[in-house]
Amino acid sequence: MEKKDDSAYWARKKSLPPSEQLLRGELGALLSDGVNDTSYLEEEQSQVKQELIILCTKFKKCLDLRDKYMALSLQRLGDNPKDRDDWKIYPPPPYRAFAQSRSCNEPLVVNENDEKRTPVEVGEDFSFEECEIPEEHEYSFAIDDQGVFQVYKTQDDLEGGKPAYRVPDTKEYFMDLDCILEIISYGPVKSYAYRRLLYLESKWDMYTLLKEFKEIADSKDQVINRDNKILTLIEVFESLKLTAYDLSIDTLDMHAHTDTFHRFDKFNLKYNPVGESRLREIFLKTDNFINGRYLAELTKEVIADLEASKYQMAEYRVSIYGRSRNEWDKLAKWVVSHKLFSLNVRWLIQVPRLYSTYREAKIVENFEDIVKNIFEPLFEVTKDPRTHPELHVFLQRVVGFDSVDDESKAERRIHKKYPRPKEWITTLNPPYSYYLYYMGLNISLSTDDPLQFHFTKEPLIEEYSVAAQIWKLSSSDMCELARNSVVQSGFEMAIKKHWLGVNWFLSGEHGNDIHKTNVPNIRMQFRRETLEEEIKTIEDYSVKSAPSFDRSYFQLEATSPLGSPTQGKNKLFFSETDVDVIPGVAMFYERAHKLPKKYRKSNVDE
Repeated sequence: MEKKDDSAYWARKKSLPPSEQLLRGELGALLSDGVNDTSYLEEEQSQVKQELIILCTKFKKCLDLRDKYMALSLQRLGDNPKDRDDWKIYPPPPYRAFAQSRSCNEPLVVNENDEKRTPVEVGEDFSFEECEIPEEHEYSFAIDDQGVFQVYKTQDDLEGGKPAYRVPDTKEYFMDLDCILEIISYGPVKSYAYRRLLYLESKWDMYTLLKEFKEIADSKDQVINRDNKILTLIEVFESLKLTAYDLSIDTLDMHAHTDTFHRFDKFNLKYNPVGESRLREIFLKTDNFINGRYLAELTKEVIADLEASKYQMAEYRVSIYGRSRNEWDKLAKWVVSHKLFSLNVRWLIQVPRLYSTYREAKIVENFEDIVKNIFEPLFEVTKDPRTHPELHVFLQRVVGFDSVDDESKAERRIHKKYPRPKEWITTLNPPYSYYLYYMGLNISLSTDDPLQFHFTKEPLIEEYSVAAQIWKLSSSDMCELARNSVVQSGFEMAIKKHWLGVNWFLSGEHGNDIHKTNVPNIRMQFRRETLEEEIKTIEDYSVKSAPSFDRSYFQLEATSPLGSPTQGKNKLFFSETDVDVIPGVAMFYERAHKLPKKYRKSNVDE
């Protein structure tokens, strides 16, 4: 019996969701369009499995939606003004501590004439009177019917309802969210993702088997050339029969005693740690095998702020509850008056989901009151910083929001169509998806509540140590974790360039400075190649379609983070043909599979 007479066949086809029927129809048109040779069509269909095309098209849809909302919420690299080289950090980083970061003719915004002594306490170098408070901006703002604060270029645009930026309405947002939820709940997607993860895990195991010793060799920092042999630091100490535990005031023997001052030869020998000239050459010379890098780092230690831990950066959380509009001013005044500014610290704003509590206590009338209390002061200070000067200064160190609640609680959808914020008058708390529409959060993992979960005064070191023991992490694994934490953080571009290297935003070895990160280049290249393989699989097997949003709408006029102004107007910090953000990883991907000339290794080395 022919297919058209097979009732089971038609019943099965009818049971497919409309999106699936449309996709299969597009697939047939794609494979058959312009093809007259049926043998070629059969060969093509035999090579490309239909289900694989369906799955990859779904994955491509997720990538497109991520690109869309990354652009809409201005979370791409370069969207934030802090990514510009001319962004001023106040108080500025100590010049000497950041002098070694300057390369490739890229200016680092620090005060080169800063000869102040190192502060002995946090914030001693901060002076509110020296903070720059800009004039009022010409743009205006107003909240719309969706409960979203919109920005308008002119008063005519405000009266005509023509905002300067496009914000998707709640209908579009929830339709996109439902699309993603439908994809991740699709059975074949789960099966494919599971098999693909098994493959990637096996690929990683193979990489570690083949490259582990190469990584160890690359991670060893060679520091001196002695007797025609290049030695690493550990080899130097082994040759001296010393360990790190042997280093003390007595063994270093560098203190001046009574017999020192009248004998210049003895005085000079005190500059040799443990009495060894080779350690002096490594740590106290500017013209040596490592170009004086250790001396520079020791100098940075001396002149840097005397925080408890120099090499740990933190993003501390402080709360804004949304109960009243003056919460921001109170918080900002607390930070400014106590001079809680440090090179090592940035702030996250913690927003607890406590609407139901406030509604029951009649502190707010509807959810729009919460939205106004949280965001209206931010728009006011952005338009005219003079209205909230302390808040303007405090916001220079605020890097993001944190939504806080018990994520394990089940949420019931009591509305088929969610009401607008001013119509949400019930005492029930809005779900996470509703909160996140008003926040465009970039999700990340971090340490949490040291007082509750940790046993030492070094919670971050404790977590790294526990992770290394549980998951058997190597030193390269730990360094890669540390590097990714800096990439994901909200610290300024200049700070990231200092810690990771001036080209940290490039993928593979081109964006890795092994002398700063201690991550082997072969590992970075492995990550890049694996990522390219996954993206290429999706690109090759997905049904090609136009992007669901106009990319040119989001182009900006700005200064490139690489230090050179972009040519012309309406250009992104990075051209889309150069680099693009890839979901789920702290890396970037060259769409053309070819590193742009201006980023090639020769240019980086120069």
